[in-house]
Amino acid sequence: IDWRALDHCSDKLSDDRDIAMLAVRQDWRALGYMGPTARTDHEVLLAAAEQDMCVLTLALTEFPVEKDVVLAMVKRNWHCFAYLPTHFMRDAEIASAAVLQDWQAWQFTPDRCRADPEVALVAVRQHPDALKLGHKLLRGHREVMLLMLDHDPQHLQLASKKLRADPEFVLVAVRQDWTSLRFATEEVRAQSSVVFEAFRQDPAALELAMDSLLGDHEAMLTFLRHNSKTINYMSKELLEHEVFVQTLLADSGISRDVILAMIRKNWRSFTLFPEHLRKDKEFLITAVKQDWHAMDHATRAEDGTNEWWENREVVMAAVKQSWEAIQHMDGYFWYDLDIVKAAMLQNAEAIELAPPRNAKELWQEKDIVMIAVKHDWQAMLKARPAMWQESDLVLEAVKQNWQVLQKAPGKTGRMLWSEHDIAMEAVKQNWKAISKVHKDLLQESGIVMEAVRQDWHAMNALPPKTAKVHWADSMVVLECIEQDWTAIKNAAKELLSEKHLVLAAVKQDWTALKEVPKEQLKAYWADADIVTEVVRQDPAKGLQKAEKSLLGLKSIILEAVSRNGDLLRLAADNLRGNREVVETAVGQCGTAIQYASEALRADRRLAELALRMSEGKAYEFLSEKLQEDQGIMILAGLAEEEKEEAALDDEGLLLEAANNNENNASSGSTGHGNGDVTQKLGRNDANGGR
Repeated sequence: IDWRALDHCSDKLSDDRDIAMLAVRQDWRALGYMGPTARTDHEVLLAAAEQDMCVLTLALTEFPVEKDVVLAMVKRNWHCFAYLPTHFMRDAEIASAAVLQDWQAWQFTPDRCRADPEVALVAVRQHPDALKLGHKLLRGHREVMLLMLDHDPQHLQLASKKLRADPEFVLVAVRQDWTSLRFATEEVRAQSSVVFEAFRQDPAALELAMDSLLGDHEAMLTFLRHNSKTINYMSKELLEHEVFVQTLLADSGISRDVILAMIRKNWRSFTLFPEHLRKDKEFLITAVKQDWHAMDHATRAEDGTNEWWENREVVMAAVKQSWEAIQHMDGYFWYDLDIVKAAMLQNAEAIELAPPRNAKELWQEKDIVMIAVKHDWQAMLKARPAMWQESDLVLEAVKQNWQVLQKAPGKTGRMLWSEHDIAMEAVKQNWKAISKVHKDLLQESGIVMEAVRQDWHAMNALPPKTAKVHWADSMVVLECIEQDWTAIKNAAKELLSEKHLVLAAVKQDWTALKEVPKEQLKAYWADADIVTEVVRQDPAKGLQKAEKSLLGLKSIILEAVSRNGDLLRLAADNLRGNREVVETAVGQCGTAIQYASEALRADRRLAELALRMSEGKAYEFLSEKLQEDQGIMILAGLAEEEKEEAALDDEGLLLEAANNNENNASSGSTGHGNGDVTQKLGRNDANGGR
C-alpha cells in the first residue's frame, strides 16, 4: 500500500480512521490528503508526530483542531507539548497535563503559564528544582513555597523577603532544621518565639539571633532556664545590668556553673554580686583572671583592708592577668619567685618595684636574672657577682652586646673568654673580639674562621704560633685569599700545591704566581684553568709563559686573541686554521690575518673583515688571488692610488718629450727621441693608466 493512494480515494475512504492510520505511519505528509475527521484525530496526529514532532506544529497550524483533541494528545505524550502552537501552550489545563507527566515540560510554557501557581504546584510536587523554571513571582506565593520547604527547609533562602519576614512561615522551616533561621530577616531573628524554636534544637542558634534579642532581659532568662549554655551567647552589656544579674542570681534554678560562666563572659557582673557571693574565692579568682581590678570589688575586712592581697592563689591569678597587680600584693610575696617571675615575664622591669632587701636577693636568683637579661643585657650589671659564673646567663647578655664581657669581674672575665659559646658569640658580632679569646679556643678553626669571614686581618691578631697553625688550614687560607690575594704570601708552602688556593689568588692578580715555588710553578703554567685566568689579565704574558701544549687549546687562544688579535702568531698551527679563532683575532686586529692558514687568508669574508679593521693595511697579507680582486682592491683603497700613480707617470713622459724637442731644435736632431716617448704614452693608455 502506498500512502499517496489517498489522493485517489473517495471522500469516505480518505476520512476513514484505520486507512488514515496506515497512511500516516508511512509518511506524515498523508495528513494533507485525509478528510477533516481523520486528520484531527489525536491518535492520527500522534502517529504523525512520532516521525517528527515538528510535524505537529505544522499540522495544528494548517488544520483546525479542538482543544480536547490536543489535551488528549498531551496526556498521551507530554513531549508533544513543546511543539504546540502558542495559544495551546497558554492553556492552563493543557500545560498542567504536560507538567503532571514531567515537571520539565514547564520550561516550554509561556511566561504567563510559568507564573501560574496551580501549574507551579504540580511541578514543584515532582521536584523542587522546578521552581527555577517558574516566574520569580512564585517565590512570594505562600502555598508554593511551603511545598518547597517540605522538600528542604533550606529552600527558605529562595522565598521572597516578605515570606522570610513572616514568623509563621519561617517557623515551618525552623522546626525542620534550625540552621534555616539564618535565611530569615533580621526582624524575625529578633523574635523570641522563632529563635527559641531553633534554640531548642541547638543552643548555637543564638549565634543567628539579633543583638536586641540577646540583650532582652526576659527572653534571656527564659532561654537560660531552658539551657545554661545561653550565657555564652547573651550580650556582655546585659551582664552589667544590675536588675538582670540580681534576678538571675536569685533564681534557684541557676547553677554555680552558670554563675562562673557569667563571670567569664563579663567579669564586671561580679561587681553586682551580693556580698556573700563576692566572698567566694572561686568567683573572685574567675573575675580576677579576666581583669585584676576585680580585686577592688572583693569583700573587705572590718578595718577596710583587702585581705585577698594576702592570699597566694588570688595574688597569682591577679599578677598573671597583669604584672601591675604586683604593686598591691602583700610585701611577703616578693619572696615568692613564681609570683615575681609571672610579673617579669610580662614586664622584666617589674623587679625594679621590689623593696631593696628583696631586690638584693632576687638579683642572685638565676631564673629571675635570666628573665631580666633576656629583656636587656644591662640587667647583667645589676646581678650579683656570683651570677657571672653562670655561663648561660652571660651568653644571653653577650648575644645582645658582646662588650658586656668587659664588665665581668677579673678572674671570672678571663674564665668566660675560655667558654666556647660565649667566645663564638662575641666574635660573631665583632672579629676584633678574637684578641680576647683564650688561646686554647684559638686552636680550633671554628672561632678563627668566624673572625676571618669578617676580615682576614683577624689572622694578624692571633699569637704567632697559633697563626702559623691556621695559615696551614686550607679552608681558612681560602677565605683569606678570596678577600685579598696577597694573603697567599702568608700561606704555608705546602698549601701552594693546592690548585684551588692558587687559582683563587690568580683570579684577582696573576702575579700571585710569583709566590709559588719554582718546582711547582711549572705545573701551574701547564694548567689550563690557571693559564686562562692569566690570559684574561695579560694575554701576551700568559701565552708566553704557558706550556706549548696549551697553545693548541682553543679556549685559551680564543681568550687571548679576543683581547689581542696579534697573539694569533703564538697559536698552534691547527688553531691558525680554525675559522672561529682567526675571525676573533682579525676582529680585534686586522693585520692578524697574516698568521692565519693559507686557506683562511684566501677567504673573502675574512679578508674584508681584516681590511676594515686595519684600514687596508692587511692587503699585503692576503692571498695573491684576492689581491688581484677589484672589489678587495677598492676596499683596501688601492684602486685610487694606482690611478694617481699612472697620471704622474704620464705627466713625467710629457715633460721628457718637451725637453727632447728643445734639445733637437738646438742640435738639428730629427726627433727620434719623441717617438720613444709617444710609444711610452701609448703603453700607459693601453694599460688603463697603470
